[in-house]
Amino acid sequence: MSISKHLDKNNLHHAYLLEGDREHILPEILEFTQGEELIQIHLDSFKMDDARELKSLGVEKANTEGKKIFIISTNLAALLRDVPGFTESELQ
Repeated sequence: MSISKHLDKNNLHHAYLLEGDREHILPEILEFTQGEELIQIHLDSFKMDDARELKSLGVEKANTEGKKIFIISTNLAALLRDVPGFTESELQ
């Protein structure tokens, strides 16, 4: 997948969801967002404290002239473990 084929760096929306292996997608995102302020967050769970921290980071002005971009990567199976009735076999 080539992100630059699908996204216009000069006309970005407020959020995108990209699905896939972190090892494959992250390098392409980093290349596409070169020159922007990047904040990377890797989570196996997303708790209220994580939401509060993300909100406070989002309010702060970017340190660069460009945009502030958050990359939030998760382990989907770990996030879904707390969902009642979920089994990891459902991901396969």
